Amino acid sequence: MSHIFGEHVMTDGKFGPTGKGHYYQPVWYHNPKARRKTGKTKWVLNQSEQYEVFQLSDDSDNRIYVDNEGLYGFLDEGEFVLGENEECLAFFPEPQNEDDPWHGYPVFSYIQGLSDDQFDVWHDNDLISDLTYQRLMHKHI
Repeated sequence: MSHIFGEHVMTDGKFGPTGKGHYYQPVWYHNPKARRKTGKTKWVLNQSEQYEVFQLSDDSDNRIYVDNEGLYGFLDEGEFVLGENEECLAFFPEPQNEDDPWHGYPVFSYIQGLSDDQFDVWHDNDLISDLTYQRLMHKHI
């Protein structure tokens, strides 16, 4: 499997809206060509592709939202690498204000504090592949 990206146009510094009416605004220090910033992960995806991960996650019937924290996303059942350190998950923190745009970045599951129970739910609902499930459970990547 390999995700085929569409083309998305940024307007006024943001993408969107999604089907749920949300906008996405990339943050410069998470972009692939940005100078390294301590504690910040970097996408391997361009800004349009980042938005697509957000859009697919936000509009999904299987939306993976953790109350008062944010939204998780991945592509191709978690087998598509999103971050420069081979992260397969993305996290989109809940904006402080309802009308603010979202942003996101690739994450390692153990850094974000996801539980094994969450991986079980994703796997049981066929959202992630067996391979991704094993990687998340055993290596927490």
